[in-house]
Amino acid sequence: MTLAGHPLQSNLADEVNQRLIRIMALVGLLGSALIGMSTGSLALIAANRSIVRQSDQISASISTFLQAESSKSEQQRMVQLYRSQTVSPDTDSLDQLVVFDGSGQVLLSSRPSLVGRSLAELLQRGDLGDGVDRASLRCFAQPTPGCRLASRSFHLPWQRTQTEWRLLNQLSFDATPRETRYLVLMTFNAEATNLLVFQQMLLLASLSILILGSLLTVLTLTLKQSLLPGLHQVAETDGLTGLANRRTFMEISEKMLNRGLDEGLPFVLTVIDIDFFKRVNDTYGHVCGDAVLKAVAQQIRVSVRERDLVGRLGGEEFGLVLSSSTTTADSILERVRQQVEASQIDWEGEPVKVTISLGAASSEHLDHSLDHLYAAADTALYQAKSEGRNRVRWAAAPRPASSSANNPSPHKRTADDHSSLAHRVPGRRQ
Repeated sequence: MTLAGHPLQSNLADEVNQRLIRIMALVGLLGSALIGMSTGSLALIAANRSIVRQSDQISASISTFLQAESSKSEQQRMVQLYRSQTVSPDTDSLDQLVVFDGSGQVLLSSRPSLVGRSLAELLQRGDLGDGVDRASLRCFAQPTPGCRLASRSFHLPWQRTQTEWRLLNQLSFDATPRETRYLVLMTFNAEATNLLVFQQMLLLASLSILILGSLLTVLTLTLKQSLLPGLHQVAETDGLTGLANRRTFMEISEKMLNRGLDEGLPFVLTVIDIDFFKRVNDTYGHVCGDAVLKAVAQQIRVSVRERDLVGRLGGEEFGLVLSSSTTTADSILERVRQQVEASQIDWEGEPVKVTISLGAASSEHLDHSLDHLYAAADTALYQAKSEGRNRVRWAAAPRPASSSANNPSPHKRTADDHSSLAHRVPGRRQ
């Protein structure tokens, strides 16, 4: 019987599947969030570049008609015209345009009420909108050493407005050439940018969830069908004999006994040990010992049924759980013992024969507790060893509740009962 053919499996497969699904879901969510954030950042950068180009065009136009021989009223109408011009729905609209002269006074403005007011006053009252670098703009009206006017700002998604400014230096070639400084301040409504960034982030995040979800689903199914079965086999079986390893044997045994308790089915747990196995290693070497272990495992496996569970507990010790009554199990265990005794392996032209000792405990006489059955079977195995080996011994049934007062109660364990529950390290018998 192989582990893959057993109707019950260990919890390892479910644990690996659940962890794999969680990992893939986390990777998909993180990947989608990263793509959405990257897309939003690119959209925000593109929107800022669009505003920069628009600001450069406006400041260039302002510079042109400031040099032209036009009246101040005409210049004011031009500024107000820029404010009222129609823009596309996906472009930030110009909300305010203000031109300051070299002394920091408003020369032209899309809001006529601001004309003649000072930059310091507007900054103090907050009339220039959010996103204005006040410290930098003060450098224009009151230049001091180390004070530098930044060339432009960068819009962030949580800001409702975006402010840009350009410093203009106009040269006049009259009788006395001179340079006149102007500051062009432009405030844009950022709702279009914020909406565009949000839409692109949402669109790309949705597409990435769909694409990554499909890819990760295919990857998960591929791993579960091709890679995980092999990993389960390696993690659940003993590499030498191909039987269930100790961890898997104990897990499946617990499930079998719980099912037997629910359905009223008898089970027998048996601990098997190879007699004088140390002599085989000392006489023929560990390579021969491995061959003996594989041969004994094969004989046990072919002597039981498909629904029975066989495992290697460690060293030269094996475990066996039979879904049988005590009477049927006794015949099966005797057949296993005889099968091993009759078999041999040829090692460098010399036959090597071994025998096994078996200790068994039945849920018909005890309970369905794995710990109790294992400890009782372990004690019975010690008895088989002490009586000469190569035999099957059964754990004694507890005394009935109707026993006389001289007999211990079934709820009070004797010294032998307590010793049978002691755990031990397998594979140390001779």
